[in-house]
Amino acid sequence: MKSYTILKNRILFQKYKLIKIIGKGNFGYVFKGVNIQDNSEIAIKAEKKSSSYHLLEAECNFLSILKGYGIPEVKSYGFSNNFYLLVEELLGNNLIQVYNSRKLSLKDIIMIAIQSIDRLEFIHSKYVIHRDVKPENFLIGYENKSIIYLIDFGMAKKYKSSRTGKHLKFSLTGKLFGTFRYLSYNASRGVEQSRRDDLESLGYMLVFLRNGSLPWNRLDLKGSRIKTKYYRYLDLKRSITPENLCKNLPQEFATYVRYCRNLGFEEDPNYNNLRDLFKGLLIKMKEINDSNFTWNKKLIFFWNKNSKEDKKQYHNLLRRKESSRSRLLKSIKASFNIEEKNRYKLKIQKDLSPEERNNSYNKKRSEQLLDIKNKLDESDYSSLDNISFNSNYALYNLKLSIFQEEDKTEKKNYNHKKNTINKINIYRNRKMDYCFGKYE
Repeated sequence: MKSYTILKNRILFQKYKLIKIIGKGNFGYVFKGVNIQDNSEIAIKAEKKSSSYHLLEAECNFLSILKGYGIPEVKSYGFSNNFYLLVEELLGNNLIQVYNSRKLSLKDIIMIAIQSIDRLEFIHSKYVIHRDVKPENFLIGYENKSIIYLIDFGMAKKYKSSRTGKHLKFSLTGKLFGTFRYLSYNASRGVEQSRRDDLESLGYMLVFLRNGSLPWNRLDLKGSRIKTKYYRYLDLKRSITPENLCKNLPQEFATYVRYCRNLGFEEDPNYNNLRDLFKGLLIKMKEINDSNFTWNKKLIFFWNKNSKEDKKQYHNLLRRKESSRSRLLKSIKASFNIEEKNRYKLKIQKDLSPEERNNSYNKKRSEQLLDIKNKLDESDYSSLDNISFNSNYALYNLKLSIFQEEDKTEKKNYNHKKNTINKINIYRNRKMDYCFGKYE
């Protein structure tokens, strides 16, 4: 990370400036930046020249081919200060960040499925396969949050030549590309990937977003070797049926996974049928594909007091807020303990006069209070978008009360130490008097 700080204060390509880090990938880091000329916000991906895989160059090539709806727009690509830099359109959070901040409803996941099938169909029509389909690579739009973008084409590959139109040959490469959690069974045993693998890993992604885990991630294999872990995961992927995988989900999810598993290596997937599966499920639920996700809604709770989902969502968000508060309290309390000990060390020193000690104590206390204010003002409860109660003021009062309680306990300890030192001195004086014959 230290090497990337060189880019902070520099203007790249005479018009782009870095602001802060917003993410990390296989290639390196993603920065938020600004175009100085028109003050528009952009994303800058940086990769070291010394890295063994030049993923940014491959991504830039694929993005120049895949210009379309739901694909990030490339602004520029180049080399500066021993870094390859790719300037792109700025996007919002990925689906994992959204999943961690709130519970996604079934309607959300169905609409995500429809849009992501559209993205995969588009890139497949350009003879490109993604080979790393996972929630981290699906991002929400920055301005229009109802659009889902597909990103990170560093591992992408052409499955068909645009000149001859010939498909890749089936082969056992033995190499794994992508994230093992979401890889299809054929890809995880080292088979060359094609369109079917992208669609199958999308199915695993949808199950993960709804259930929070996949069966092969629940295996407890602590202490076992990497090979044994790999083969156990592979066996479970092979043996598990789509019905067991999608146990708590509607039947349409299982039919989707079964269809993707039964596809041939060179077979053309029927994208319309896959989309119609999820659209039919929305009709069953009496919902519309309006792209109105929960992250677009303002969280005004109890808009429907009878619905259990709304109540659960409300209580979960309150718990998250309380946990973030308690973490902040613990960190500040720990800092107090350290600083209080240092303060009493200063008191024990004989060199300082009482006035100097009081001045140093007052300075430290004022600095601590300023730190608390800053911490409370800068505290970011990103999981709670529109809930507001007077948390900062309440927390500030709590900090003061903690400080006073700590102060009392430390003073007691200090007085106890003082008394013990006096007793030891009295004992020593008596012993000296006895030696000089005052006591017989």
